[in-house]
Amino acid sequence: MENKKTLDQIRVAVALREKNNAKKGSDEGKKVKNYPTMIQNNGLLGTLAYSAERKIDKRKGDVGPQNPAEHSMAKIVIKYLIELEKEYKTIGKQLSVSSFDDSDDIVEFVNFLTQCSPEQFRRINAEVLAFLNYFRRFAS
Repeated sequence: MENKKTLDQIRVAVALREKNNAKKGSDEGKKVKNYPTMIQNNGLLGTLAYSAERKIDKRKGDVGPQNPAEHSMAKIVIKYLIELEKEYKTIGKQLSVSSFDDSDDIVEFVNFLTQCSPEQFRRINAEVLAFLNYFRRFAS
């Protein structure tokens, strides 16, 4: 018999493991409390697009995320979904763990989400919000 973890166990395990990886915003506050609201107001895709924005310097080229705090939150969300896929494989269209293993390619993940069915997308959106409910408690 397989020992599968419950969804809550997976959510809490990832939240505890990642709680110190949420970067602070420009006002020195952690974005962990604002991120679920951003998703509710702008949608998951809009929030991830904002999180993926890159800062481009004319001389140096790409110098990193435009919004480092939101970028770190997006990476944590992707890590949670990867963990969920490893444990359950029931998100619908399976996440390709090899594609997102470093969780740094937010744009590729957004591309994956655009190819999901509406049911799969709703399930992923609900999972993200459920995870962030735990995460904000541990990380704040």
